[in-house]
Amino acid sequence: MKIYTFSILYNTFESYENNLPYVVAIVEDEKGVRHSANILNFQDGDTVEVGMEVKQTSIAEEGYLLCELIR
Repeated sequence: MKIYTFSILYNTFESYENNLPYVVAIVEDEKGVRHSANILNFQDGDTVEVGMEVKQTSIAEEGYLLCELIR
């Protein structure tokens, strides 16, 4: 699974403030299907690039994927 596009968020709703900054992404699986995702193990100062490999860890209640960067 690879990052197709992404955004690093530094401002958000109060309920997500403890998670700042965080990455929301569109990831593409091996079949070419794209999914919305939250990248869980991002830390400020990390490099995120289109094409980076990610691993799905679970699916959120809201339906988006929870993924981690493969380092």
